[in-house]
Amino acid sequence: FAEIQRFPESIAEPILMNLPEFRSLDKKNKPEPAVSILLPEESGDPELRSFLIAASRLGQTVYTPANAVSTGEIGEFAELSERRNGILIGLNEDLEDQPLPGHIKKALAELQPGEGLLAEVIYGPPDSTQRRWILLSGADGEGLEKAALTLGSSVALRSVPSNPWIVSKEPGISPLVEKMA
Repeated sequence: FAEIQRFPESIAEPILMNLPEFRSLDKKNKPEPAVSILLPEESGDPELRSFLIAASRLGQTVYTPANAVSTGEIGEFAELSERRNGILIGLNEDLEDQPLPGHIKKALAELQPGEGLLAEVIYGPPDSTQRRWILLSGADGEGLEKAALTLGSSVALRSVPSNPWIVSKEPGISPLVEKMA
């Protein structure tokens, strides 16, 4: 997760999201979104809360034009994974049929109740444009929310142990942050 650690305040570096094609006055040739956030078709509270946390990590809206980010259904992942960057959100059972690397599928299958998974996957050949996807998952809603809260915590992301990261507890709130609140 070196890239996330480089930009702990947002997943999308503002200069990258402020692409010239999104500033163009040409309304006929709309650019394809740069980032997609995909959810299960039948999303409950944990998925929607995770969506909100993930979307907030994209950065300030002044740097993120509305048409640079799209939302969609998990079923679009196979088509979009090599065309744009994104965030894939869903319980492990929602993601089991998606084209994910073997070690990620194995980790998803082994999740226990209350555990979440946070992972980064790179798609595309090394000699061309590659696409980064962040995966938020859990064995259940509780685990999914732990993974989402971890993504939302700059402090927690600074100590990412592995990829994928099995999240068994919510990140703590630093005393400094709590004092400022």
